[in-house]
Amino acid sequence: MSHKQDENGKILLEGIPNARDLGVYKTKDGHQIKPRRLIRSGCLTGMTEADTKILTEDYELRAIVDFRTAAELSEKPDPTLPGVTYMHNPILNEAQMGMTHEEKAENKGLLDFLVELIQTGENGPEQFMSDLYAQLVLHEETVRRYRTFFDAVLNNREGALLWHCSAGKDRAGMGAVYLLWALGVSEPVIRADYLLTDRYLEKNLNRMIAHLAETVPDEKVLNGVRIMNTARESYLNRLYAEVDRHYGSMDAFLREGLGLGEEEKRELRENYLE
Repeated sequence: MSHKQDENGKILLEGIPNARDLGVYKTKDGHQIKPRRLIRSGCLTGMTEADTKILTEDYELRAIVDFRTAAELSEKPDPTLPGVTYMHNPILNEAQMGMTHEEKAENKGLLDFLVELIQTGENGPEQFMSDLYAQLVLHEETVRRYRTFFDAVLNNREGALLWHCSAGKDRAGMGAVYLLWALGVSEPVIRADYLLTDRYLEKNLNRMIAHLAETVPDEKVLNGVRIMNTARESYLNRLYAEVDRHYGSMDAFLREGLGLGEEEKRELRENYLE
């Protein structure tokens, strides 16, 4: 294990949240995902010189796929790295997200949006997130964008590919779910990987809520911020339920929804497993 990673694949970077190497996981049939090839993360805007060195030299980063909206990208553009290809592949649009819920909580637009959600009932924020996860399976353009992501993964023959959204939780998290499933990783391991986000974002979230509480001392709003910025099993369960309802199984979704055939799954496994 590299000294720059923990036991869960968390890459110890200074300015990039929730960056994780999927090379710590094994498949159901005993193969290991190759280390330093597949990286999920949050926003790259805070990348330091040391982070750049680790990713480009130690991980041989070759490609970045940015899942954020155009508005998020405009506010916090990714750094340009020599020798690294960049693809903007927005998984959701601003309308689907209501307001970009992963933006800083002090953003007035997001606060107004949260207040509106809370006024719809106690479960407003959680219901919004649950419905958002349903969109990650049901929305035609969103599914097409995930297929574009798989094309990038298939085309990356050496070095690391990194995909990210803002926090590395929802959009990037479901990219990891789909990819790990296609590689043959078991569902309990996939679920555990999804839930690790809370461990790695907890300090940032607590800091954000404490800062927000100074100007908005409303417990319902603060709780809404927490709900929308945590990885909950109920969100993942909603996604699985929609997959089962519309496709019958995750394997069928990969095949029929994402158009990932057996030959492409074989290519993925040959390229990324050892």
